[in-house]
Parts: sequence; structure tokens; C-alpha cells
Amino acid sequence: MKKNLKSKVGDLFHIPLIDGRFAVGQIVDQWREGAICIALFDEVHNDVSQKLVSGVQNLKVVSLPSVSKSEVDKGHWPVFDSAQIEVNLELAPHHQFANMDYIGATWMSGGMVEDLLNAYFCGATWEPYPGRPGHLKS
Repeated sequence: MKKNLKSKVGDLFHIPLIDGRFAVGQIVDQWREGAICIALFDEVHNDVSQKLVSGVQNLKVVSLPSVSKSEVDKGHWPVFDSAQIEVNLELAPHHQFANMDYIGATWMSGGMVEDLLNAYFCGATWEPYPGRPGHLKS
């Protein structure tokens, strides 16, 4: 059994894609116990041993969703490095709820994040409701 890791703000991690490559993400905020905001970058690696050639300041942000910290802590999205946060956290959807103890803030499942990235990088369908094409307009 894998031992849980202790991820932290600044950690860079890989998210597996359906074509065998890995998308790159970074923990940019922990706003609740077990809830983190991540930056998903327009960057893919061919294997988990690959590192960033230059810092995150040169990467385009695709999305800033909030997810369960367990995706990283349990090693499903393996950490490969750490870097300074370069993302404007005021752009993160959860930020607008900070003064209200985050009531109204939402988060995505790890599977939804992977589906988003598979649609973005691999051309996979972005239909969360099989058999109901066009239900989600993106």
C-alpha cells in the first residue's frame, strides 16, 4: 500500500492522459482542509521523469479548478518538482468566496480534470453524460 504524501503549495505534478503522455499542474492554493486550487498548464511531458525546461512563468494557464488534495497525496498525480507560484489567485473561481468562508465555492473531481485535459490535449470527447450528446456545451 502506498504511503500518503504531504503535498504543498508550489508542488508541480503530472496528470496522466489517455495517449500515455502527462499534463502538468501545480498546487497554487489550499483553501480548505483537503481542498486545493490547481493551475493546469498548456504543457505535456512524454514521461514522468521529464522536468520543465523553463519555469512556470513561461507557461500558459489552461484552467484553475479546485480539486481534492488526495489526487496528489495518494500519488495518482505524482509530484515531480516545486516552483514559485506565478498565477494570479484572484482569477481562481474559489477566490470570490473567501470572505464568505468559501460558501458557494465549487470543486471538480479528479476524473473531471482528467476528462478536461484529455479533451484539450488529445481531442477526446468532453461529454460527461454518455448517450446525451450536446448536453454540455463547451
